[in-house]
Amino acid sequence: MQSYSAFLSRLSLLILFLFSPFSGYEIIAGENGENGAIVNVDETPPGEYELPAGDSEVRRWNINLSTPKAAVSGFFLIRDENDSIAGSIINEFGISLADFRFNPVSGKVKFINLTGFLNKWYLKKLLAKDLSLALKRLTTPSLSSPKGYDVFVSSDTVVIHNLKYDITYQFSPLSDETDK
Repeated sequence: MQSYSAFLSRLSLLILFLFSPFSGYEIIAGENGENGAIVNVDETPPGEYELPAGDSEVRRWNINLSTPKAAVSGFFLIRDENDSIAGSIINEFGISLADFRFNPVSGKVKFINLTGFLNKWYLKKLLAKDLSLALKRLTTPSLSSPKGYDVFVSSDTVVIHNLKYDITYQFSPLSDETDK
């Protein structure tokens, strides 16, 4: 039986497979009972898809976000793109909670897509500040804790606790290993 982390790892790879490599493909329905086809819109042969120049591999973490009244767990995916970092938070069912861009120079997070219940100005402000701190710690773990936060960094886990709102973010790397 597979472990829970192996299941999550496979699910994240499935999500990445479903949404990134087929951006240049089109599904054409068949006519008169014939089967449809997947047609390559680009000139790239199937199976030889490459990320655009300047992009790097996706870094994946498990994220556990907990408040006094609720908890959510899922995946935190980020990728370096030229002068910024693009990222997504996806729950365990594959539903995107947030898509964002982070500018490491200014330290600002810009949300591209937020799910309905998070799309409030006061939640955007809070999430932007907390995600900015999280991204700084995930890329440079040796920084000190800012006022209003407790930050714990170990070799494979980063825990950030927002003291004012009692929100805890726990990041741990998503392993690629699968149990037999």
